[in-house]
Amino acid sequence: MKNRKLLRAMSLIFALLLVASSAVVVVPFSASAADANVVEINTVDDLYAFANNAEAKGYYAGMTVKLNVDIDLEGCPAWAPVAQFKGTFDGNGKTIKNLKIEGATTDLAFIKVLDGATVKNFRLEGSVTQNAGNGVVAVLAARTSGAAVTIDNVYVGGTISTVAGNTNNFRDAGFVAYVAVDTTIKNSVSAVNIVSGYKASTGFVGATHIGTTLTLTDCAFIGNIDASVNVESGAFIGRVGGNINMTRCLKLGFADDQTGRYAGVFMYFDNKAFEGSETWTAPTINIVDCYTTQAVDGTIVVGDHGGRATNLYNLNIKYGNDTVYTYAVADGNKKEIYKEASAAVKLLANKDGATVTKDNFATTCPGFTNWVVTNDTVKYQVDVLTDGVVTTEGKTVPVIVPKGITE
Repeated sequence: MKNRKLLRAMSLIFALLLVASSAVVVVPFSASAADANVVEINTVDDLYAFANNAEAKGYYAGMTVKLNVDIDLEGCPAWAPVAQFKGTFDGNGKTIKNLKIEGATTDLAFIKVLDGATVKNFRLEGSVTQNAGNGVVAVLAARTSGAAVTIDNVYVGGTISTVAGNTNNFRDAGFVAYVAVDTTIKNSVSAVNIVSGYKASTGFVGATHIGTTLTLTDCAFIGNIDASVNVESGAFIGRVGGNINMTRCLKLGFADDQTGRYAGVFMYFDNKAFEGSETWTAPTINIVDCYTTQAVDGTIVVGDHGGRATNLYNLNIKYGNDTVYTYAVADGNKKEIYKEASAAVKLLANKDGATVTKDNFATTCPGFTNWVVTNDTVKYQVDVLTDGVVTTEGKTVPVIVPKGITE
């Protein structure tokens, strides 16, 4: 009897141990399932694997890709663009630099297509060279398509060089070459240098499609667009086909005098580019609390192709609670609105004075936490930690705020 009881007790203990051991196995399996939705980039090889595995991973739909370290691609093979990205790319404040993209095809960029994606919190620096062919070229993404896209707190720098003189080559941009779905870019800086190309060369977006809405909030252009390439361009947007909402955007980079080149410091209008594709619906462009350092006198801030398009756009320019310029399509044909709009855009500074001073800069442009204003300069600067060493990177734009303002 005692042996039977002992056997029963041992059997019960053994069964409990089996259950307990099974429970132990379940816990890590659950954690593993959760981790399957996170892809971490810790090395150069991880970054290339991120690109190569995109299709197998369903283009990362519903997943988060985390950049955990700074990546320097100096000496690495040319980058093969990620075919499509549908997840969240979180750069964690890290930098990918010396990215090299080269080819004779369209859709050259870090990522070809952003679809329902979020890209945030990182710096991307490199060169994009289209040595033949035509089409769309960008540093970050060639296109947005499918579902709405958000880009937040991203710095894009480097150079774009495309086939000079090729009249089919257009839409070169720092952030996105062609916007085909509602897209938001906020708290972001373009320091891209476009050194050759043909049409729609811009710091942010090359062109927007009919029916889309592009929102730019707290963004700055501090790069350069060479005068020989910036036909039909703007520091922020090239060809406008959809609605535009620009709020607290600063044009502090250099874009050569656009007079007679069908271009604008902020953006360029030309509905002719879209004729025959879809039914044209007049977009609405809202420019709110935006400033430029480029002299308006003799320069087109909001440009169009010889006045042929502006009667098909609704345009509003506003500072604070004051609307300083408005035009509605319903008001009738008015071919010269782009000149009037240019005159309404406020300057950070010119020889006669300033709208923004060092004292009101923080309240006028609250999104620009990395901008340091002194009595005669505005500096964009950010501390970068590399291999334990902190360096300050940025750009100084002289005489933004006129001399004589008390410190």
